[in-house]
Amino acid sequence: MTAATPDPAVSTPTDPTPTASEPTPVARRPFVTAVALCRSGVDSLTVTLAALADQTRRVDRIVVLDLTQGAADLGQVTRTQSGADTGLPEAELVSEPTAGPVGAAVNRLLQTLAQAPDPAAEWWWLLPDDVVPEPAALAKLVDAVRRSPSVGMAGPKVLDRNRPRLLVEVGHQLTRSGRRIAAPGRGEPDQGQYDTRTDVLAVGLPGQLVRREVLTQVGGFEPAFAGPGEALDLGWRAQLAGERVVVVPAARVLAGPETSTTETPQGPEPTVPAETMSERRAARRAARRVALTRCSPWAVPGLALWVLLSSIGSALVLLLLKRPAHAWVELADLGALVRPFSSIAARWRFRTRRRLRRRDLATLFVTSGESLRHTADRVQEALTPDRDGARAGLAAGAGIESGPVAEEAEDLNVLSASLPERVFSNAGVLATLAAGIVAAVGFRSSFRGGLLDARGTGLAGGELARVSTDASGLWHAFRDSWHGAGLGTGADSAPYLGVLATLTWLVERLPYVGEGRSPASVLLAWILVLGMPVATAAAYLAGRVVTPARWPRALVAFAWGTGGVIAAAVSHGRVTLVLAHILLPLVVAGVVRSARADGTFTAAAAAALGAAVLGAMVPPYLALVAVAAAVLVIVGPGWGRRVRGLALLVLPPALQGSLLVQLRDPVAWLGAPGALDSAGATTASWWQLLAGYPEGGSALVVALSAPVLLAGVVTLVRRPGSRGAGVAYAALTLLAAVGLGWALLARRVVVGTVLGADGVPVEATPWPGVGLQCFVLAVLGLALLGSVGMRGILGKERWAPRRLLAGAGLLAVTASVAGVAALGGWARLDGIVSVGFDALPAVAVEQARGPEANRMIVLSTSEAAVEYQLVAREPGEILRGLARPSGASDPGVAAAVTALVASQAGDAPGAGAQLADLGIGFVSVQGSADPEVIRTLDATAGLTRLGNTDDQTLWRVLARPSVTTPTEVVPASRARITTADGGLSGWVRVDGAHGALTASLPAGSVGRRLVLAEPREWVQHAQVHFDGALLTATSQGLPTYVLPDRAGVLTVDIPPRDPRWFAGQFALLALTVFLAVPFGNRRSRRIR
Repeated sequence: MTAATPDPAVSTPTDPTPTASEPTPVARRPFVTAVALCRSGVDSLTVTLAALADQTRRVDRIVVLDLTQGAADLGQVTRTQSGADTGLPEAELVSEPTAGPVGAAVNRLLQTLAQAPDPAAEWWWLLPDDVVPEPAALAKLVDAVRRSPSVGMAGPKVLDRNRPRLLVEVGHQLTRSGRRIAAPGRGEPDQGQYDTRTDVLAVGLPGQLVRREVLTQVGGFEPAFAGPGEALDLGWRAQLAGERVVVVPAARVLAGPETSTTETPQGPEPTVPAETMSERRAARRAARRVALTRCSPWAVPGLALWVLLSSIGSALVLLLLKRPAHAWVELADLGALVRPFSSIAARWRFRTRRRLRRRDLATLFVTSGESLRHTADRVQEALTPDRDGARAGLAAGAGIESGPVAEEAEDLNVLSASLPERVFSNAGVLATLAAGIVAAVGFRSSFRGGLLDARGTGLAGGELARVSTDASGLWHAFRDSWHGAGLGTGADSAPYLGVLATLTWLVERLPYVGEGRSPASVLLAWILVLGMPVATAAAYLAGRVVTPARWPRALVAFAWGTGGVIAAAVSHGRVTLVLAHILLPLVVAGVVRSARADGTFTAAAAAALGAAVLGAMVPPYLALVAVAAAVLVIVGPGWGRRVRGLALLVLPPALQGSLLVQLRDPVAWLGAPGALDSAGATTASWWQLLAGYPEGGSALVVALSAPVLLAGVVTLVRRPGSRGAGVAYAALTLLAAVGLGWALLARRVVVGTVLGADGVPVEATPWPGVGLQCFVLAVLGLALLGSVGMRGILGKERWAPRRLLAGAGLLAVTASVAGVAALGGWARLDGIVSVGFDALPAVAVEQARGPEANRMIVLSTSEAAVEYQLVAREPGEILRGLARPSGASDPGVAAAVTALVASQAGDAPGAGAQLADLGIGFVSVQGSADPEVIRTLDATAGLTRLGNTDDQTLWRVLARPSVTTPTEVVPASRARITTADGGLSGWVRVDGAHGALTASLPAGSVGRRLVLAEPREWVQHAQVHFDGALLTATSQGLPTYVLPDRAGVLTVDIPPRDPRWFAGQFALLALTVFLAVPFGNRRSRRIR
């Protein structure tokens, strides 16, 4: 049985029923005049008169109020449908010569229509021509008013004319400020949940039964509120005049235009035609105006201010929740404030008719608590996924019980599956868990080596470099125009760094991870380890655009998440390709969803956002999405599809910002970091590439992949079942051809040079796995399309040859996918990448990340030469990319190294100071160095040895005394202050990359200078301000700026290369994220 839910907006009246103190009802028979308000013509009047003839309680008089201005001949219908032959009294036709509001016409009728024999017992039943009362409606209304003589107005339950199970109105519900509460909501199923409602502030015009004396007493309908507010104002004034207004849920009328029920595949359309936006706005505006007119005069200023602030605030919130139509409706409340004089006139006309104090009506209003609960219910309903099938059943009457049933008819032993049971029996979850097991087996050696340490240094090897940084370091590497390891570079930064910085920031929010030495390394390791299961889950979700069937999607998703392409990407540390493998099915699904007739702009924005991220990882995918979007814009049917296609065409490249300029160079498309291969690498044969193995594979794994490839080819043999399926076949076939061609030609294209495993530059070619991603996606997509509609093809005969052949094929594909995954995991995914160990001394890392921000110089000695490398807080290249010049001139590091290692012991007294001026705080000699070099460094002034291990020997560069404050020492730091003649005075704390800082400086000597240990080219990218004033660097040497002698705030910033582009890029990103994030369901977006 279905229990009636409590009414969230019912206020308990102070006196809902007559009490002993009321006068004994007079036994007089009500005289009911049915007033048919005819605005549509002959047909509607015929229906109204027929409904009056069916009433169990007959009306005593019928008045047809012709509001058509003579456009319809109602006289003939009035004569034939009323009179003795029909069981109805003779209808009286009253014509309105001019158009006007219904209330004004009723007021004129009130003045001209003769009174009943007993005027005190005369009631008017108002029936607009779109209202059809049920046979017992009048009897229920009359019974309610006879039982309580204090009732002056009664209204019925109003239901939809075409769907009688759905509610339209059960009295008016308002707050004190005039805010309408939709209880019931328009189109809410009638389950008797409002049948206990009695006293209300007002009832609507459809089927309203009102005593004629009450109409006369309150002055009829108020002309100032003609339209949607007239019934509300009439009821409010009746209450103030001392008359009760009740709703009688047992009396039912059907309202609305008669239309044929729209059939859908699930049954009748379950929604009532919603109010138009103009109707909704007019109703809200009228309710607010009535409240401002009928409240206390002293409360008008405060209430007007509340209406102003609440409407604007609500509109802003709704805009943030992506409800522009609802926000526009909220702003309609402001219209109640623009006609104060008509409200004053209405208040004046009623000044002598009030009998009750306004506070006597307090229980008729919805309280603030009830209003909040109602709003919370609406929010929950908006966030709940659509249950279209259930709602359709309710609309059709199948989902509502008609009454109690016998106990033996109820089965109380039917229990729904528990949440864990539903989760672990889900095909997608099982496929994801299986892919996770494959990844765990593949990284079994790394797990034993400490990969699970959330404070560790992650993985390194293959295309992945050793990284020691956090989200801030990655962000500055992406944002700043001067960035990079060592002395830095002014070259363009890689777009994928912004994505990795965002992901690292999210990872840092996790407990324990953010406290580690290198959260970025942890993130990169997690991407490689979790790439397979996450790609499987993404493909499973994306497959829903093809079929809702779970097991076919799970099988295809498992093949995508454990195949040869992602296995090769993971094992070689190609982080960007792993992320692309996760995103690619989702982006394709978003494009398909946008191209459908039921596509949404939310789906288009989400697809555009995913395509932008995908393009940041692998730029060629931007071109593929652009081609698909351009086709949709050109040939897509309907403006909705074309606009969504335009969003897919414009947003992904626009979100790249100024980085889009890089794509003018073809090398940027083909030579993205992580998507490169060395020319000398092992080349896969064509048949290995056809099987989906970019790095080659054994004959066994290639043979195991054949059934999956054959499943995609067999799909092309089938005739498409629809035009959409035909388009999908053609698109996937074209994508497969492009992808395979790309993979076959990739290693024949040289895009530049990269450093080989031995550090020697070698020719670089695009990695064929990028093309194979497209090829494998297309093949698996075709296989999944082929599973659609198989039941109809195979027939119902259990042992038919087609069914046996299909079963054998399915078994072969399943065994193929499982075998490929098992062999891939067992062959190890960590053969090339391994757990990284940070060889940098902890003291050097601490000072590099501290306020000194000093660097460490690492020396590697050999018989031929001494090589050096600068290590600092700034991260270098994460993925192997094309070799390119840094663009930074040497500020003297090479000379300092030469002075260190080429002098005899004690002959380089100034070498330590020279290193300190360059911001170098530590010197490390790797391996078993030449003893002569060790003795030279030990004897160098300004250096002191900290210790040595089997791998390195470490020296610290000593701090120097200040010439202005001899009691203080100045450590080797990135930013120092000197006197006008170059004497060392102090140092400044650095809090950003490449000398970026914000510090308060005390007053100092005249002509003091700020010296930054950066290359000369750094000046062209940095901005130095003192108290907001831009400083200019001197013309030679290290970047040097003359500081004022007064105290002030010093700021050193490295802005983006194009700040306006950068700001526009992030503004567009915020807008796209806002549009892409779904809030609520489609039902909640409709104006109801």
